[in-house]
Amino acid sequence: MPSLEVSHRSTVTPDQIDDLGHMNVRYYGINASVGTTALCERLGIARPPMRSSYTRHHHEQMEGADLVV
Repeated sequence: MPSLEVSHRSTVTPDQIDDLGHMNVRYYGINASVGTTALCERLGIARPPMRSSYTRHHHEQMEGADLVV
């Protein structure tokens, strides 16, 4: 199976961590949005206003984790 194209990479920083030591849920959405915008720009299409989105996270992310969208 061919590999998927990466549209965004980042690392979980200390300011993104919640009281339980995991990345705060809002940063999952922010990273997904940045990745979607980058993909649309690369494809040369205007990104439509997003009313809702679906993301799937396989496990909690901790400080220093590498994120790939």
